[in-house]
Amino acid sequence: MLLSRQRRFPRAHRSVPAARRFALETLAGWGYRGREDDVRVCVSELVTNALLHGVPPGRELSLVLVGDGPLVRIEVRDSGSGSPEVRDAAVDDCGGRGLRLVMALADDFGVTPHRPGKSVWAVFKTDRAEVAEVKDGEGGAGVDEPVRQALATALGERGREAGTGEPGSGVAVAAAAASTVLSRAGETGPVTGS
Repeated sequence: MLLSRQRRFPRAHRSVPAARRFALETLAGWGYRGREDDVRVCVSELVTNALLHGVPPGRELSLVLVGDGPLVRIEVRDSGSGSPEVRDAAVDDCGGRGLRLVMALADDFGVTPHRPGKSVWAVFKTDRAEVAEVKDGEGGAGVDEPVRQALATALGERGREAGTGEPGSGVAVAAAAASTVLSRAGETGPVTGS
């Protein structure tokens, strides 16, 4: 069964953590497990890129999630001109590594041009054993409420602790949130941002 959800976000820094939360809650509701950290980082990077380089003033971006068997696709669409380019960042550059991160973490990556704008997407393969069967009308089936609350709390707390809430700090925030969620869910071991 093909699963799909979409949400629009304003051209604002607060959209980055909101998009991460939407993506993780959606995947948890569908029963997808095993690639949450990769999806979290890639959503952060793609939404940040759209905000910094793609979304024109006064416009919004769209985040689409699609679950198709063992595959999960995330897609960020904006109406801006231009196309993202993977670049080689110098060691002392503060940016320019986002798309390289996405390419390293995702199983497939691409850009689809539209008129206007484009969609930047990433696909993640999950093991079929990690995908829980979701019945019609049970979008949140299989998600423990304490885990859902821990995730929401961790993302909120870590976002505030990060200080500015500026795009680009997603890796550290994602790693800290994942560690908090896993520890509250009874898993062991830290999650690192490297």
